[in-house]
Amino acid sequence: MKTLKTAKKTRVPSDEDVAATTIQRYYRNYISKRITEQMRETHEKRDEEAAVQIQEFTWNGLWAPHWYYSRQNPWAHDHLPAKNSVKRWNPYQF
Repeated sequence: MKTLKTAKKTRVPSDEDVAATTIQRYYRNYISKRITEQMRETHEKRDEEAAVQIQEFTWNGLWAPHWYYSRQNPWAHDHLPAKNSVKRWNPYQF
């Protein structure tokens, strides 16, 4: 015998439930916003420190010494030739 399916009775939330859920949502959003804010601050600080370090490193003569810029063509002989290769001086290398 077929039984009639009655509609499921949905419980009407009380005012206390509504208040609790709204408070929970508010605190969740607040906490997530604070976390993202903190992460952004830390990332900005880290990026600033890294930029300062890179600046110091590049302009203290470690990365770009004088002998690199004093060359006619800095990109010539960038990679070493093959092992045991006998290569004569090329007058057209520059």
